[in-house]
Amino acid sequence: MGYTVSWDPKGFTDTTYKKVIDLIKKTISSDTKFFFDDNHFVIGEDDDCACFLKSLDQIPFVKTNRAPYTLDVFIALILMLEFRAIHSFDHSDSVSDNSLIFTALQKINNVYHLNCYSNVIESFGKGS
Repeated sequence: MGYTVSWDPKGFTDTTYKKVIDLIKKTISSDTKFFFDDNHFVIGEDDDCACFLKSLDQIPFVKTNRAPYTLDVFIALILMLEFRAIHSFDHSDSVSDNSLIFTALQKINNVYHLNCYSNVIESFGKGS
């Protein structure tokens, strides 16, 4: 049993891609496997990972089973939203509340002041 995390891609510039990668490296768990190159980045283990392409050719969703790296996927999505590489993101998890999103916001905000902080809070409703 799992759920889908999805996003509406807008595309990276070289500059925004570099900024997102740099902040992901500073923010995600040190236990999470993270790989990146000039065209994409991957969060999670090889057989159960989330892949994000730099181009608009990406598949804009990932299935997850509340895996340990799910918090790090939300960190990546919030950073992508901050730097306008995506328009929005959502999840289909009807079991869980949005606590992972709020935890991700706090982790990022400890490293980098987010301009999109209030928009994400408003979109997902504090504690709902």
